[in-house]
Amino acid sequence: MTKFELHLSGSKIGEQRVPIDVMGKYLIALNDLVSDVAYAKEKVPKTMKKKIEFFNQRQLYLTGLTSGSSTCQIESDPLGSMDNYLYGDEKLKKYSPVENLLIILFEGIEIIQSVDEKKAFSHLQNLFPDPINRIHILNDYKKIWMIRNVEFEFRKIKQFYPKKKIAIKYSYYSRVRKMLDKELKVETQTYSGVITRIKADGKKRYFTLLTGRYQTIECNLSKEEEQNIISFFKTPVKIKGIISQIRTKTTIKDVLEINKMESIEITPIDYPLLSKPFFVDINYDPESELWTAINDDYGIRASADTIEDLKEECIDQLDSTIDLFIIQKIKQKITPKYAEIIENIKTIIDVLKFNSEDHWIME
Repeated sequence: MTKFELHLSGSKIGEQRVPIDVMGKYLIALNDLVSDVAYAKEKVPKTMKKKIEFFNQRQLYLTGLTSGSSTCQIESDPLGSMDNYLYGDEKLKKYSPVENLLIILFEGIEIIQSVDEKKAFSHLQNLFPDPINRIHILNDYKKIWMIRNVEFEFRKIKQFYPKKKIAIKYSYYSRVRKMLDKELKVETQTYSGVITRIKADGKKRYFTLLTGRYQTIECNLSKEEEQNIISFFKTPVKIKGIISQIRTKTTIKDVLEINKMESIEITPIDYPLLSKPFFVDINYDPESELWTAINDDYGIRASADTIEDLKEECIDQLDSTIDLFIIQKIKQKITPKYAEIIENIKTIIDVLKFNSEDHWIME
């Protein structure tokens, strides 16, 4: 059985008092790291039964806090013994399955913190050659590094690693983030739309993202993400993923992030008269298959068949108000509420960009 400690210190941490959100983020990130390193470095079984057995051998457990400190005791499952080690390289069988993964995990941390940024990235690419695996692992590392005012150490690791402890230094967070950003620029894209179909059975598991009128993107569905994807069914979402382009068909082969989309941003690039961007709340009605948008501050209430058309409708409504009441200055009785809307709009437009004879929208 593998045993080691996670020690936390800093302004947020007291004796035997660790904020749940801080501890939860670290433990989840560590668990994700172990899994993603396993996918990167070992032959993970494909059948569900063998896959469950495989990861049971590599499962870590929180067994308590050390008395008088903020040190968590971590243990592996008894199944994770050398006798049960059936996968990976022969030379790694000196240690248990979970120890081999921790060795690689610690090596990655030391690479990031030991040499200059360019060399560190090169060494990390050698350690994790596959770019998709590397993106997942860098994303996990980012979660461990990103919490401010907390120092984090792996302790009592001498039994399977040549050092007594390894500390996570927050000063390297920007380096991890830059490495991840460099990978994501090459490998990923972000799409907005509605999940309209989920196929969670058979060999090919996927869900469909409706991104425009009759425009869909097929996204691979992992067993681990199934419940999360179901919770987003027929709601507006924004998905960042690693894409595969075969002829005209785009597929998201690996979903990295999925978030509910509650608003769209309208910027000066979308509408040149703006001096700053603003947001419009959006919703999607699966019954009518209509997108709707509301921003009462600027008098916008729109609906459309697609999110692209919805954005255009919002801009058209804003432009109409500006044209009539700010550019042409039509003398017409309006309600106090509408007068307030006009004043609000004046705070987000640049009057130097237009005059009554030169409106940017050509009718």
